[in-house]
Amino acid sequence: MLFNEDPVSFIGIYLSIALDNMIVPDYISWSRFPEHKQKLAYYSQRNYKINKIILGFTILGFIFLLINQKVFAAILLILLYVYFALISGFTYWQGSRIFYPAQVASAIFVASAIYYPSSFIWDYLCRLWRLHLGKLSLSILMWIKKIVYWPNKILTIPKDKYRNFLIFCSAFLLIILIVIGILIPLMESPKYQIISFAGNQVFGEKLVLSQVRLEEKDGTTQAIIFDFYPLTQIEDDYRVYFHIFPAGGKMINRDFAPDPPIPFWQLNFIYSQRIKLDLSHGEYDAIIGIFFNQQKYLGEPVSFKINVK
Repeated sequence: MLFNEDPVSFIGIYLSIALDNMIVPDYISWSRFPEHKQKLAYYSQRNYKINKIILGFTILGFIFLLINQKVFAAILLILLYVYFALISGFTYWQGSRIFYPAQVASAIFVASAIYYPSSFIWDYLCRLWRLHLGKLSLSILMWIKKIVYWPNKILTIPKDKYRNFLIFCSAFLLIILIVIGILIPLMESPKYQIISFAGNQVFGEKLVLSQVRLEEKDGTTQAIIFDFYPLTQIEDDYRVYFHIFPAGGKMINRDFAPDPPIPFWQLNFIYSQRIKLDLSHGEYDAIIGIFFNQQKYLGEPVSFKINVK
């Protein structure tokens, strides 16, 4: 039903939640290895941003798997990663735990980025020392090589077609990177700054303003959010007056009617009211209060300051 009403917003929020679950800090590893918390925080995702080191090793691992004709393994790991990433988009807060199995795929890609160059160096050193190794040592190395490369026989591509396959995979990977580079900034979740002196205010022993938050995205203040909850059932259809005072300028009126109306609010449920801000950068004085008409007000108004970025 929600998808049919506004599919664009639904898909955008879904992808945003999936991205948050993919880059959330790995608190389980931090708890298991508290003495290495700083190192784990550096080499894993930090501050809800994609870590370039891990991303780079993951891409290199995928490329090395393709170069070494581990097509089945590469495709399986990508599907595993994408599957759990998409599933995590349907839940919040606990979604990062759903995504944990996909971290296995990322770890294998990183391991591949380390293993194959190391294997190449090892083979090169073996060739240098071949004259000094005995037949037994060579036999052992050959058996190890056969065991390591045996899974590759599960899925093979003819050599005359493999070059075209590599070109296709490289182009596909490039397209994915371009799309990710475009979508990630669009899917970033807004950040909220709490105005500490404006919260925990009671209007007429009936209505509580629990907190006031500024919504920021891309470093710009987008809106202000008021979180209310009623202490008792309120029958009168009160409105909210919200006035902003620029320094040396004319008062800006942002009065609004709560949605849903206050008489429909349930006890102790929080009702967030988002008001869009179209203000220039700077600091503003503001005042908020509850009124029914010009003669009837609920409690005293609350004054605070807004720092718009």
